[in-house]
Amino acid sequence: MQKTAAIKIIGALLCFAAAGFFVIRSLNGSETTHEGLPEKTVLLCRNPDCGGSFEMSASKLKPQLVEGKLPPCPRCGQRTTVRGHVCPFCKEPYLPVGHGSRAKVCPNCGKDIPP
Repeated sequence: MQKTAAIKIIGALLCFAAAGFFVIRSLNGSETTHEGLPEKTVLLCRNPDCGGSFEMSASKLKPQLVEGKLPPCPRCGQRTTVRGHVCPFCKEPYLPVGHGSRAKVCPNCGKDIPP
């Protein structure tokens, strides 16, 4: 009988932890559309001769993501774009680090970026 009680307690704790996680995540979330994409996504061109950046709405970006492609850069026409991030302090876009992660320090202004 003690084993089933312990399993019930562990299950209840896991449910509370999951609920807490989702509440905190929703309170800290950014403006997103119903598709889960930000209303505006910043895209950066990785072509070394270009280096352009542009914004795209979720409604225009989603069909291209479904096809498995990011849109071409409007400046150079190459399909070398990646989803970027914007520094909350200087408002300048920057390339993601790792697998789309945010940088800890803005490469433009040098300020610490909150997680």
